[in-house]
Amino acid sequence: MSGVLAGKTIVATAMSNGYSHNLALASDGTLAAWGYNTSGALGSGGTVIATAPVLVSRTGVLAGKTVMAVAAGYEHSLALCSDGTLAAWGSDFYGQLGNSSGNNSSSVPVLVDRTGVLAGKTVMAIAAGNSHNLALCEDGTLAAWGDNAYGTLGNNSTTIGYVPVLVDRTGVLAGKTVIGIAAGNSHSLALCSDGTMAAWGTGSGGQLGNASTSDSYVPVLVDRTGALSGKTVTAIATGNSHNLALCADGTLVAWGNNSIGQLGNNSTTNSNVPVVVDRSGVLAGKTVLAVSAGASHSLAVCADGTLAAWGLNSNGQLGNNSTTQSNVPVAVTTSGLGTGALFVSAGAGSTYSLALAAAPPPPVATTLAATAVKDSGATLNGSVYANGFSTAVTFEYGLTTAYGNTVTATPATLTGVTATAVSSIRSGLLSGATYHYRVVAANGSGTVTGEDMTFTTTTFANLTGLSLSKGILGPSFDSNRTSYAATVPYATSSITVTPVTAYATSTVKVNNVTVASGSA
Repeated sequence: MSGVLAGKTIVATAMSNGYSHNLALASDGTLAAWGYNTSGALGSGGTVIATAPVLVSRTGVLAGKTVMAVAAGYEHSLALCSDGTLAAWGSDFYGQLGNSSGNNSSSVPVLVDRTGVLAGKTVMAIAAGNSHNLALCEDGTLAAWGDNAYGTLGNNSTTIGYVPVLVDRTGVLAGKTVIGIAAGNSHSLALCSDGTMAAWGTGSGGQLGNASTSDSYVPVLVDRTGALSGKTVTAIATGNSHNLALCADGTLVAWGNNSIGQLGNNSTTNSNVPVVVDRSGVLAGKTVLAVSAGASHSLAVCADGTLAAWGLNSNGQLGNNSTTQSNVPVAVTTSGLGTGALFVSAGAGSTYSLALAAAPPPPVATTLAATAVKDSGATLNGSVYANGFSTAVTFEYGLTTAYGNTVTATPATLTGVTATAVSSIRSGLLSGATYHYRVVAANGSGTVTGEDMTFTTTTFANLTGLSLSKGILGPSFDSNRTSYAATVPYATSSITVTPVTAYATSTVKVNNVTVASGSA
């Protein structure tokens, strides 16, 4: 990155499904925007299109504030601050700035009204639709403002909300705890703590998911008798007129408009109830972590750092080096990423996509004590935490800390998110020698080594003597011989054998019972 974001670590992004403007929030609090700016949606104090990120003004209502989250609508933007206040900028034609003015666009942030339903409330989540917004408060209050032509605000009316109004909680949301919100073109979606979902606003494309294509001015439950039967939804996303939901068991569903394959179920038929996104191709065996919905396309971020996309592709928004729409998920190419970089998050805009990529976090490698140490072999041990990314595991060993030998561990590759035991059985070692060894783990971030440890092999278990209490040993004793015969007088009823080992570390066993060296 260059310009105002040079050297910054991006922690949050927001994309518009409308005129195509973007927001980026950096870890140091920098807030930047770029793209269309007709109504001041970039918040930079002007209306000139920005082809590179520019700073959002922080001299006014955002001065001294810490921005925690951002959202982008058609021609407006929204920011949530750490003190629970809200700021908005851009178009106000439908009251989307929420400051009671109406039809008074602002090219710099203004405060959203807090004297009404948000008085004394602490907002913890925001969402921006085409021309409306949602805010979820810590006490469970759910507020909305802006365009309400189709009942998008969920307050049982179609009157524009120039200041925040309460979403109706007397019906299907009664007694529910809302934990997630999403805003589409002219509809809204809420996720509840029990895994159920409610939607309101326009339903012409089936986007309310209640087996109907009628609009609803109050929340209605999304159907759970089919693809969502017995499922617990953990994440949601809304496009212009379609939705995505990710379940705890990894199931991915979609519903609403499907004219361009944005539901990903290998068809172009709209669905007014959730249907399962196809998982037989690039998503087979993948764990989906997050989803995002654009105007007419969808994205899924996977745990292995890959990214899948489906739906409209007229401008290459699927990122698969083509402009052909896809009714099933396809893999977003990684050829433009840096060496070892993986996708960590993604957002779908109107006709484009934006993703954050980073090197995977480094693994953790711990060398553990060697076991089964013998005169010519030992088992090398270690523990590796792969941090969720593909990690190759080896051992280095040798007579010095230069090692000189590298062997593949068992298992050789890890991808999990828990520490896993690894080992390597070595043979052909020198007797009575001290070996150095360590475990080595490598992924796209580089190579991590465990601490150096040592073990000493035992010496060969030679005997220096073998005597009989009676009789003659035949042939005579030889330290390299392993079998003998004893000649004894006929009348002998018993004899005593006394073995003597060459080294203190050697042991003698009689009938698999260990006896001390020199014991008769």
